[in-house]
Amino acid sequence: MDLSHNNLTDIGMHLQHLSFLCELDLSHNGIEHLDDWHIKLGNMKRLRLAGNCIRSLKGCHFSLSKLYSLEFLDLSDNSISTPEDVAAVGGLPCLEHIILRGNPVRQVVEYRTKVLESFGERAAE
Repeated sequence: MDLSHNNLTDIGMHLQHLSFLCELDLSHNGIEHLDDWHIKLGNMKRLRLAGNCIRSLKGCHFSLSKLYSLEFLDLSDNSISTPEDVAAVGGLPCLEHIILRGNPVRQVVEYRTKVLESFGERAAE
């Protein structure tokens, strides 16, 4: 489902009937926070959140942990500034690709290594 470029800031309450959705593009909206709307998307494989106003995934660990099937996450062109701001993705069991291009975190020395550390032993796979 493509909901990009719609000036959306929150769609949480509208996802309750989309539990079988596999791909969602919310790029280039005004989303700042990723709250409990993720718990309704257990079949999601690809989630695009590029070009929003996301600063951190801190506090989203419980919500993100419900994205059991997520393989691809695009967080490019947001405002994520530290590796700790994306550490919650380490709990995603199927995640293979995360895009952080265009975020201030890319200026952090060895940011890739620090993000990979959040995956624990899975990072060695």
